[in-house]
Parts: sequence; structure tokens; C-alpha cells
Amino acid sequence: LYLIDTSGIQYPPIIRHASWIDPGSYPAIFCFSPDGKKMVRSADGTPAIFRIYDFNRCTGEISNPTDIVIPDDEAYVSWPCFSPNSRYLYLTNKVTRLYQYDTWVPNISASVQLIDVYDGFIGDFNASTTLFTMTLGPDQRIYMSANNGVRYLHTIHRPDEPGKDCDFRQHDFEMPALSLF
Repeated sequence: LYLIDTSGIQYPPIIRHASWIDPGSYPAIFCFSPDGKKMVRSADGTPAIFRIYDFNRCTGEISNPTDIVIPDDEAYVSWPCFSPNSRYLYLTNKVTRLYQYDTWVPNISASVQLIDVYDGFIGDFNASTTLFTMTLGPDQRIYMSANNGVRYLHTIHRPDEPGKDCDFRQHDFEMPALSLF
């Protein structure tokens, strides 16, 4: 890990060997909270867990690893994304389920809520519009693609709200062209 500040990329690296990454767990997906205080690492595997860390974006220090349970039999293509206020963490699993976790409570695993399950909608060329990659947009909504080339994005309209109040809508936004992910 390298520190990037107003003077550019600092050398030497802050961390040369990332012992907190299990080389046997691939693919690994990382996500940082907008406030820079948390980092999430998700990967395929059994048991179904992901790991959340405290993160110091000024020093690059990663600490306090905590395993968080996913209420499925395995973690498969789990994709995380934080809400704009950094409180709620959204996680897709098995490209069919969307979960929400409250990262401000002592027992994050116990806060899990199933927000929705893939509704079976089929897009162009008979392609499914599954629940896959997510990113926070400039309008403070979370946009989610499918795991194939379709023209539809799912949207979490109010990601700072708890549970179903987050207003998740499947195949909510139709793009003018097919997406590649």
C-alpha cells in the first residue's frame, strides 16, 4: 500500500506484505467507506463471511479485522458497497441476493437484512439481470450492474436509510447500450 498525499505518491510503501490477504481466497473484492474509516474484503468461499477492518486513510493502517456472517451456505461473487454516510454496507451474494449491514452497531452480523432477491427479469438476448457489481454514484445513489451484458442497472435510491426504506429497484435504469459489467 502506498500513501498518496498532496505531494504525490510516497515511497517506500506503507505495507509491503499484506498478511491480511489470504492467498487461497480469490477473487477478492475490496471496498472503502466514503469517510475513509472502514475497509471491506469479500471473497468466494465457505463459510460465507466477509471481513471488515478499521482503516486509517492518512497512515494506511489496517486494524481490527472482524469476520461478518453472510446468511448463505457460501460466499460467491460477493460485491460490497457503502452508503454515502458510511453507515450501511450493501453486499450482493450469489448474484441473486442483496443484503444490508449496519456498520455502526456492535454486532454487525446480527444487523443483516435481506433487501431483495433477483426477480428473474430477462433483458436483451435472453440475458438475466442478476445482482452484481455496485458503485456509489455522484447523485448519492448506488448503481448495480448484472454479471453479463445487459442494458439495465438496478438502483438503491436512498442508501442511507435502513432496511427496505433504502428503496431498492431492480432493472430501474435502462441505458442506451449494453453494459459489459
